[in-house]
Amino acid sequence: MTKYRLVRERLLDERVLSPADLRVPDAIDWNDLRLVHDAAYVDAVANGTLAPEMQRRIGFPWSPMMVERARLRAERADERREFFDRALIGTA
Repeated sequence: MTKYRLVRERLLDERVLSPADLRVPDAIDWNDLRLVHDAAYVDAVANGTLAPEMQRRIGFPWSPMMVERARLRAERADERREFFDRALIGTA
């Protein structure tokens, strides 16, 4: 999405962040998604066969970019959860 790219560029241009501060997470594994979502739903998202009514329900039309963005966000959320889990038990 253009707005996110522009925010990133501005933060770098104004030296609020350095390139070392930024990274793109790996996409979450499909099998990990199936642990928390119905397998038929995950497969429909992966294959681009998500019903129009489900696309309206989640608020986004299906596209390969939407799928990749969701998988990257899910992986990043999982990394944050692991960090806070370690922090709570004093191993971070």
